[in-house]
Amino acid sequence: MVEFTKMVGNGNDFIIIDNMGNKYSTPQLKNMARQYCKRSLSVGGDGLLAVEADQDCDFRMRFFTPDGNQGEMCGNGILCLARWYKEKKESSDKRSFSIQTNSGVLQAEVIDSGMVRMSMPPAGELEEKEMDFDEKKYQVYHLWVGVPHTVVFMDNVFDLDAEKIKDLGKKIRLHPEFEKGTNVNFVEEKEEEIRVRTYERGVEEETLASGTGSTASAFVLNWLGKKDFPIKVRTRGGVLEIEKKDGLFLKGFCEMVAEGIILQKPDKSKT
Repeated sequence: MVEFTKMVGNGNDFIIIDNMGNKYSTPQLKNMARQYCKRSLSVGGDGLLAVEADQDCDFRMRFFTPDGNQGEMCGNGILCLARWYKEKKESSDKRSFSIQTNSGVLQAEVIDSGMVRMSMPPAGELEEKEMDFDEKKYQVYHLWVGVPHTVVFMDNVFDLDAEKIKDLGKKIRLHPEFEKGTNVNFVEEKEEEIRVRTYERGVEEETLASGTGSTASAFVLNWLGKKDFPIKVRTRGGVLEIEKKDGLFLKGFCEMVAEGIILQKPDKSKT
């Protein structure tokens, strides 16, 4: 039996496992992610977040995608973990936390009413490319914001057929041009906001939101001179805000939706 908390951050849902005592090994956590993130067959989620002790930070986050791979970090996941840690582990009035990730140390502040604000890793070099898919040319923008992201501009993005998002997203995500694969963001610029739909690496589906994808999309529009920070990003799961003050910051809403015990034993057939 495995104790868990289910949290949602702007439409991204996560299974949170308290591993502060190192009860579970990396192979076990990978197997849990593969099994427990399956929708209809288990708890379901866009990923599994393991909270662990760290000697230099308040805690360490390890992020496992539903395919069992360990990701570098997760923006909406960190928003959720900061609130989880504040409510579950922090007895004082402290609201700001340092978090160790595979993309470096990040800071998160629990504000109120479910809002959390976090620092993002510095954006890497932005590459602009022209690529062909299905006999059509696309201008794409690729950069690193803790994880790899590619931005593609589309009209009426919320009206696009889900199969188109999945088909084109998968083709871009697996293109050999991107050595480590990539998350893919379909972006529409509006007067007061930008709208984003994201195909996520490791989930291999469209998700309702992506914190790092929203950050990458806002960064590209700012780089192109089309938007000034702060930038409001509307996703199918909610609204995020991207700020720039001595670095990039992500702000969004998250909440706990369930706690309990998973009765399924982790499948040990894969490591």
